[in-house]
Amino acid sequence: MNRGAARRPVFESKKDMRIFLSFLARAVRRGEIEVHAYCLMINHFHLLVRSPVGELSSAMKRVTNGFVRYFNRRYRRDGALFRGRFRSKRVDSITYRRTVVRYIDDNPVVAGMVLDAANYPWCSRTHYARPNGPIWLRRNWVMGEVIGATKNAQYNPTDYSHTFPASLDDDLREWIERRLRFNALDNADFDDLLRALPAKVEAQMARRLDRADGARTIAPVLTPAAVRAAIRAERKQLDRWQTIRGRKRRPALPLAEAGCLQELCALSQAELAAWLQIPRSTVQVRLRAHREQVSVDPDYVSGCAAIASRAFVRFRRSL
Repeated sequence: MNRGAARRPVFESKKDMRIFLSFLARAVRRGEIEVHAYCLMINHFHLLVRSPVGELSSAMKRVTNGFVRYFNRRYRRDGALFRGRFRSKRVDSITYRRTVVRYIDDNPVVAGMVLDAANYPWCSRTHYARPNGPIWLRRNWVMGEVIGATKNAQYNPTDYSHTFPASLDDDLREWIERRLRFNALDNADFDDLLRALPAKVEAQMARRLDRADGARTIAPVLTPAAVRAAIRAERKQLDRWQTIRGRKRRPALPLAEAGCLQELCALSQAELAAWLQIPRSTVQVRLRAHREQVSVDPDYVSGCAAIASRAFVRFRRSL
């Protein structure tokens, strides 16, 4: 993905978009990249690509540099067009990859340019809504997902929207955008976690402890709304849940809620304070107590894992 410097337009005409796609096609013909999904907007672009030869950086450098030279010549300008080097994030999980395709498709709809991305000519969804597409668009994985989901013998373009629903709710879109901002995505665990395996969830919870702020080293695997919904569904029982430390008893839910939101949703302390509507100093106290309980109380860890498992079940329904 990349965006115009100072959010300026990088595509000022249909010809500009065609030229950019032609540079992508050349990289595909050279065998440097495969393009599985894309969307060109006025001031930015999104691509789901794979480099079978490990040449993603050099390929994208040639694509963007070639386009910038064309753009500057055509509009008699000089200097940077994009705000910097392209940004890229690994997408290892199949479930996450499907959601990223939907996110890419959703861009022109969110921008209010069309009601259905299949009608937006600068998005891969318009090609998947037809039997055939440009030869440089690698359609086999997306088509295979549709065939597998529908159990048909061959690809039917009308089935695409059933496998890749056309729109994302705000919560899911925010979740994807938050994941795109992180360096570590933990995609290797994501599909297992979505199956809500209790042992896997407990291991993940333990692995996410003891981090400086808990929010910048591991990417979110859940949305805050999913965690809140899981808690709300068992609120009466969870309100009776208590931790025991020495001779002291205290409600466990406030600690577990803060801990789960940080470890599973990657909220910073400032974001937690806003989400829970409590002072940041109280957030710090709760997170400290949460880490202490995890280190000494297996039952507390199991309780947190149960909340997480329920949240994964709920979150899976939105994917």
